[in-house]
This record gives sequence, C-alpha cells and structure tokens, in this order.
Amino acid sequence: MAGALVYIIHAVAVAGESVPTNMLLIGGFAKCGTSHLHRVLADHPKVFALRKELKPLPGKHQMFEEVIFFYAREVARVDVSSPVLIRDACRNNFNDNESKQECLRALPGKDDSLPAKKDIAPKILLFTHINFHRDPVLMERWGATVKTIYLVRDPAEYLWAAFNYWRTDLDANSAQKTSVGNFYRSPELFHELLLADGLLKWKMGLNGRTGEWFFLLQNETTSSSLKEKERLLLPKFHLLLRSEDLLDPHLTALALGKISSFTGLKAEDFNSSSFNTRTNAGYSASSKGILTVSEQTMVQSGVYELSGYRPMLCKTRIFIYQNYNAVCQVLAARYDVTYTACLSSTGKEACAEDGPREKKFIIPIFNRCDVDLTMKLCTVLLIVFFVCFLHRYNRRG
Repeated sequence: MAGALVYIIHAVAVAGESVPTNMLLIGGFAKCGTSHLHRVLADHPKVFALRKELKPLPGKHQMFEEVIFFYAREVARVDVSSPVLIRDACRNNFNDNESKQECLRALPGKDDSLPAKKDIAPKILLFTHINFHRDPVLMERWGATVKTIYLVRDPAEYLWAAFNYWRTDLDANSAQKTSVGNFYRSPELFHELLLADGLLKWKMGLNGRTGEWFFLLQNETTSSSLKEKERLLLPKFHLLLRSEDLLDPHLTALALGKISSFTGLKAEDFNSSSFNTRTNAGYSASSKGILTVSEQTMVQSGVYELSGYRPMLCKTRIFIYQNYNAVCQVLAARYDVTYTACLSSTGKEACAEDGPREKKFIIPIFNRCDVDLTMKLCTVLLIVFFVCFLHRYNRRG
C-alpha cells in the first residue's frame, strides 16, 4: 500500500515530463558482473557514467528522477566547445540544499567535470541500479522507456559466488559481506546447505532471496497477468547478456556487437584493455570492491579465498543444474542465453567426478598464479634431492 501511494505521488509530481532518450541503465543482476560491465561502458568515449550502484533514497524517488533527468539533459547538450563543470551545474540548477546533495551524490568520486563530446551526436548517460527489478516506482515509470541491460550468470557459478561473497541469515556475523577469518565457507558446507534447503532460498546480504532473478525471468514467460511496464524484458528497451561472454576473449566480440546494436555505441571505440581485467572479482579479499580492478591472470573463476581456493563439488553442480533446469530452458528458448550443462535433464554432463575441474590450483604465496600440480611435485623432489646431495657431500668432507 505504501509503495502504491509513493508511486501515485511521484506520478503526479512528474506528470508531463518525458523521460530522456539518452539514458542507459544496468539493471542487474548482483554477482553477475555488473561492476565489470559498468566499467567497460564507462570507458567508452561517448558515455558519461554516474556513480556505480545508484538508487533512490527511501521516499525520494521524485528527487532522484529529477537529478537523473538533469544529468541526461546536460550530457545531451554539451558540445565540443563548451565542457560544463558538473559540480557547478548541480549547485546552479537546484535551489534547495537536499537536491544539490542528491545531485553530488550521483557523481563518481574522481570525476568532477563533464568531458567534452567528440562529435555532435548526444552522449549517453550511464548508471547502475542492480536492484531495479525490486523498485516498483521506477519499474512503472521507466520499465518500457529506458534502455536497460541485464547480466545473468551460470546458475551454479552464481550461487557459489554469492555464497562466498555475502553473509547469509545462517551466519552469526552481522556483516553483510564475508571476510576471511570472520566467516566460514567450504564446498562441503555449501553442498549440505543446498541439500537441506532445496533451492538455496535463504537470504544473502542486502540482496534478499538469492537467485530471485532466475524465477523473475521464468515468470516473464509463464505469467499472462503482467502489465507491459511490470515486465523485466521488452525487446526494444531491454538486453539480456551472459556475464561469461564479457570475460571470454573468444566471445567478447559477440557481446560487444549486441551492446553496440542495442546502444548505438560504436564497438571499435570501446577500450580493449578493459576486457583484459576483472572488476570486483571476489576471488580474494584484495580483489573485492566495486571499484577494484584485477588483471585476468591474477584471478581464477570458480574459486575463492574464503573457501580455500577450492571449487564447488561436482555433485553440487549437478544438483543445482537439476533444480534450475526449468529456468535454463526459459533462458535458452526465450532469451537466447544458453548454459548447455544446465539444459540437461540430469545435469551430469557438467563434470565427471568430485574435485577440481582443472588440473590446476591456486597457491597464494606464489602471487596467486596458477601452478600445475606436476610442476609443484617436481619442485619438491628437486629440493629433496638437493638437500640429500648437500648432506652426503658434507659427510664426505
């Protein structure tokens, strides 16, 4: 009831004001690579990015929309000869102090000015609201108007990453994000919790029910009562991408092609170096954070410091694919997003046996590089041989 009242007040307040057409929103989903996509898009010369993970303050939807619209208009009107200092623009445009502060809150910390455009075409305003699907006011207002990109992820990899990154309502520690020494995680614990719960419905962090977006997307195809503005995905305004495609060098070009077609941004103008890095990887404590950038060679997918750099159990992966098979079927049939192993009715194509899927593991003291098991054993044998040789040489002496 409160949400409906907020919407009515907001709708009356903004009536008659059209939504700018140069807005681009990353609408989710958390732990699916939104920080990385935000950075990749922000590096494009025709994109002006606001602060990552921007959302309205409680009860302040009208003020939030006014600020976002202000930025969109500023981005569209600035030309190569007249760069505008955004901080000054915020102060000059809004009369009340609260709106000025909201305007400044939206800025990334390091960017005080709006760069000049490189051509006469309007620039794109980028912002990220990873829980956009949980904001009924903005969904109703922007759902069929603002171009929105959603990122999804392999169900097993997503749940394992979420388990290592967020606290759950089963943890004694009240911190929202996990940390080494304060939380316990292991592949075995993950498996037991899944078996006990079924579909991992316990809460994680500030994100509510984990994996909620799986079922929201599934509901898109099964519910006939959804209004157009209540739908997450409309072909003209919404794009669904696999996060894996942004990290795999063999698939990056395909992902860029889709983004380029959807946004109008030229693919050749993207910063190629952005794709050789990871953002907010979660692999280790030092790689966490929405602004933390790591080289691809310094992180490995599917393993995390908190759980001892061990991958999830094979039987866990199979269990997840079996339970999320219906969701994967919808992703493939409706959205052309395919996770082959998850599409199997048994899920057993995912892996052959428990244990690491690769014959590589992480040794933190070696700068967290991949070290082959055979190389390690050879190194140990050489050290033992050298010690024995010295001992025998000393005895002869």
